[in-house]
Amino acid sequence: MDAPEQKSATPQDRALKSWDTRARSYLALTLRYPIFSLLADRLISQLPGNFSGSALDLGAGAGLISERLLERFPTARVHLLEPAPGMMALAQDRLSGLVSGFYRDKAEEMGEVGLRWDAVLCNAAFHLMEERSVLAAVSGILRGEGVFCFNLWGHSFEATADLDPQDAQEEILAMAAAGLDLPLPLQCRHSRPRVRRLAALRRDASQAGMILEGPWIDKDEVPLAFFLDFSAMSPEWPAGLEPLQRSRLLERASSMAEGSISTIHSVRFLARKLSAVQ
Repeated sequence: MDAPEQKSATPQDRALKSWDTRARSYLALTLRYPIFSLLADRLISQLPGNFSGSALDLGAGAGLISERLLERFPTARVHLLEPAPGMMALAQDRLSGLVSGFYRDKAEEMGEVGLRWDAVLCNAAFHLMEERSVLAAVSGILRGEGVFCFNLWGHSFEATADLDPQDAQEEILAMAAAGLDLPLPLQCRHSRPRVRRLAALRRDASQAGMILEGPWIDKDEVPLAFFLDFSAMSPEWPAGLEPLQRSRLLERASSMAEGSISTIHSVRFLARKLSAVQ
């Protein structure tokens, strides 16, 4: 008998496994660098100033936006949806007793929870999702006047895709490697997320029965070390180095980057159900 055919992993499956592995490193990064809280607060600011309804934190990670939303709106009822087990465990440890519900479902499966929400917020995770199916799923679980607030990292949106500070990071790494007599060139390119087009996002939102507002593009200063620390969450980066070589390289590169400032772009959107604006 032939062995059963193995279903190949989708990009979403590979991303899920990756973030499950990096859960603790990612939480440490969000606590070390305020950019994540800043992005979350901007999404929360798109809610009504007296918000007291129910909200879903979509692709919640360790629960940063849930935590900050409850700080601003203590009477809100917040639910958290995160498919990566490692991330979910951290969220439950941090927010048990504060969040009204934890769901380990994929974004496309949020309708299976069987609830409806007044707001859905997705911070720094939408670029990992298949936007057409997610917009359709969000439309199905939003109440009539509900809103979907989400953002994209700049390198995953057409208007900001070429503003990625990858070159500055690679220059620091190359200088550090040369000082340590490590082999060059380094293999330090990550696979880039698919670039989202505004016209396609608006079309997908419309097909889901929603109207898309935005984009609002934000530009923030961050330490150059942020990009090194973000990339270093993956133990395979840079590729082709022994663990000790990698450790020495990252330590030297971080020291060289100290005090250097770079910029990061992010892009916000807000989607409403068409029935709420007609």
